[in-house]
Amino acid sequence: MPDPLNKNTPEIAPAVKQRKLKWGIALLVIVLLFVSLLPVGVRYGTIQALKQQGMQQAEIADIDINLFSGELKVTGMLVSGDGQGRARLDSLYVNLSMLALFKKQLKIENILLDGLILDVKNNTGGEWIVAGYRSPPAAESTDGEATTTSTWGIGIDSLQLKAIKTRLDLPQLQTILSLDELQIKQLASWLPQQLTQFNMQLRIDESPLNIDGEVQPFLAAPKLKTNVTLDKLPLALAKDFAAEANIKELTGTLTLSTNISATFNADQPHIEATTTLTLNELSLQQRQYKITANQFNWQGDVAYVTPISQRDPGVRASGNIVTEQFQLFDNDAALALVLLKQLAINDIRLIEEQQASVASILLKQLQLLNKSKEDELLNIASTSIEKIGYDGLTTVAIDNVILQGLAADIQMKQNGQLHLIDALTKTQNPATEAKATSDQNEPQPWRIKLARFHIDKSAHITFDDQSVKPPFHAEISPLELTIANIDTGAVEQAMDITLNSTINKHEKLNINASAQPFGEKLNAKAEVKISSLELPPLSPYIEKQIGYYLKRGQLDATIDVNVNNDQLDTKVLAHLNKFNIEEGDPARVESMTEKLDMPLDAALNLLRDKNDNIKLEVTIDGDINDPQFDASKVINKAMANATKMAVVSYLKHMLQPWGTLLTVVDMVSKATETRFEPLQFTAGSAELTDDNKGYLNKLATLMQERPKLVLNICGRASEQDRNAVLQQSQENTDGQQTEKNTVVPEATNAQLLQLATERTNRSKDWLVKSGVKSDRLFACYSDMEGVEKNAPIVDLSL
Repeated sequence: MPDPLNKNTPEIAPAVKQRKLKWGIALLVIVLLFVSLLPVGVRYGTIQALKQQGMQQAEIADIDINLFSGELKVTGMLVSGDGQGRARLDSLYVNLSMLALFKKQLKIENILLDGLILDVKNNTGGEWIVAGYRSPPAAESTDGEATTTSTWGIGIDSLQLKAIKTRLDLPQLQTILSLDELQIKQLASWLPQQLTQFNMQLRIDESPLNIDGEVQPFLAAPKLKTNVTLDKLPLALAKDFAAEANIKELTGTLTLSTNISATFNADQPHIEATTTLTLNELSLQQRQYKITANQFNWQGDVAYVTPISQRDPGVRASGNIVTEQFQLFDNDAALALVLLKQLAINDIRLIEEQQASVASILLKQLQLLNKSKEDELLNIASTSIEKIGYDGLTTVAIDNVILQGLAADIQMKQNGQLHLIDALTKTQNPATEAKATSDQNEPQPWRIKLARFHIDKSAHITFDDQSVKPPFHAEISPLELTIANIDTGAVEQAMDITLNSTINKHEKLNINASAQPFGEKLNAKAEVKISSLELPPLSPYIEKQIGYYLKRGQLDATIDVNVNNDQLDTKVLAHLNKFNIEEGDPARVESMTEKLDMPLDAALNLLRDKNDNIKLEVTIDGDINDPQFDASKVINKAMANATKMAVVSYLKHMLQPWGTLLTVVDMVSKATETRFEPLQFTAGSAELTDDNKGYLNKLATLMQERPKLVLNICGRASEQDRNAVLQQSQENTDGQQTEKNTVVPEATNAQLLQLATERTNRSKDWLVKSGVKSDRLFACYSDMEGVEKNAPIVDLSL
């Protein structure tokens, strides 16, 4: 009931209420206007701010903000810094938890970005341009500027990005990076133990790249586990990078699948990755060389751990590599330098301090210098390399290298150059001179240790030489070679060499050797055996050395080689079976004759036994380190000396005690003949003395043991004979002195010639009586030439 004493009270209350209502409505209108106009203001302010930052173009279709729910939505945004590079956004939705702000937590419940096209460019100066906008240089930090750590937490419940396309324009790469979808869930700095899941689906030039995993980024030592797959990325994207290495062409695809686990300690990061990497249809070209491979595949683990020393890069790895259908081609030479069906490198291990090991390497169908299927230098069906180790410094150790199914075709062209290799050498660039370096800067030499190198007996080598006439051809099969204990750093250690081979089906070559080749001076011992080697095919080479062709014969030889501190001392015991020669180059024949003091064919006839075989011992010596040392000249000289010594030694044995004087006499025709010591006769007599008969008996034995020898018998008249005949005539006339006592020169000449002939006949008769066939004994025509100087003799010559 209103107060009767206060008449104004009923009238005042309605006015106050009305006033409050008006203020409330006004405030509500203001709030509504603010809420309504806020998106417009934010849109306008954002556009202006972008322009003030240097954007020539900035457009936003719509911005929607809800301050109560913490939601923001932006649609139809377009910005460009220079009118060319752009960023266009279809929609962005952000939902911020408003209540979390009271806990100092910037918690985004949801971010959804859908449809973004972004231009990113990096110019040659290293400047990044995003959406046509060049970012200003970063301000330098002020010394002593205090840094503070924020107490706010940050978190995202859900982040989803869709249909993002980035157009990359880099100096060495132009491509489109498409992010089809990115999802991140449950990321919160205030929950460091919480696992944050992420998944990303991208396309690089339409090649799918998928990344998914989990991360704990807010731990003291953040952890990451992720799976990455990339399918058929075109290698041509990196062609500009490759051009810096002078690679003109790069094609093929890259496929990758890797699982990564990482812990990022501040000073001890640890990363592990299990990876399969495949390169398909690889092709690249550098200068005239082109490399292709159908497939290159790596499967294995790679890790980064804390290095244990300064030499240790901290990288550890284990895995396998397989390459299929590899080719290295020289376009200038039109020649495949290397063809390889398959390369398998098994159990590769990289451990501490750069040490490494490989269990085995297998190469299948290795071909070298291949021009066509029928024209190649070397083909090896299988090459196996076992247990390779590297100490991280300069030593590589290998247990075993085995070559199976080796086939080599070596061809010498008419110009003396090797077929295929000559085409290769024509295309080589001149070697640049190495700069001189001081000894202290020279790297330590590598040490190679190979326990065993083996070529199995399936090897087949063909050699054709068109540079000689007639052309030479040889086939070596089977061939088996073993070299053991190779160590380039152990100069005192001997390596062992064993070679067993067959040449042209029937000829044998066997070598057993021990050598120390890596010291300052060479030391070696070897035993070489040659059996049934056909000599006529070697004529083109022998004729160049001694001037004779080998018409017939086989060689059996044992060669003992000894090299002591570069001093060569070799003994050759050679058996020449049915050996026959023929003169070729007159100049070389003359040179050989001078060395032998007789024609070579005559010397060999002296050495032939009844079976037409020759046994010869040869010593070859010299300093192999002497710049003047020429192996062919040394061997040639040694053969000549050995032949000469063998002849002299044999004749000493056969003709003792009558001596072994042998001389070479040049005849008018420039032919040569070899003379024995002549038969000495009493002046004026043709009777054979006992010494003559003994000497002729020895010659008869010599002729019987050397059936190829033929003997020239030539009686000589002398002034001593003339005087003896005159004395005999005087004695026959009982000392009567008349004018007719003087010997008429013409008559005495006839008597002397008859005496010389009688000496010839009696010498021949005695040899025939002693068993020498007459068709091997040739009497000469006696004349008066040199009668003044002659002695009463019978010359004996071959």
